[in-house]
Amino acid sequence: MNKINLKKAEKTIIQFPDLSTAGYSIIVSGKYEPIIKVKRLAMENKEGSSLVGGVKQIKFEITGIEPGKALLDFDQKRNWEPSAASTNTWKYEITVE
Repeated sequence: MNKINLKKAEKTIIQFPDLSTAGYSIIVSGKYEPIIKVKRLAMENKEGSSLVGGVKQIKFEITGIEPGKALLDFDQKRNWEPSAASTNTWKYEITVE
């Protein structure tokens, strides 16, 4: 599990490889409200690798709202395969002071 410490109103960015061209999306779950706010950031056209086969990044902005511990899960899977296991899973424990 990845651990992040934030202060109230402090922000950080978490990023993951974008596999949307293969049909994958990232689903956010966990116990995190009202301790933090999670916002998916829009991708810019110029982001990502210019190399053939390069992978862009999906970015999430995490903002500390109130003191406590939040647990976040990011699961990368295909929406039309609800019973299939996630291709990638990232777990975070975020502490807001």
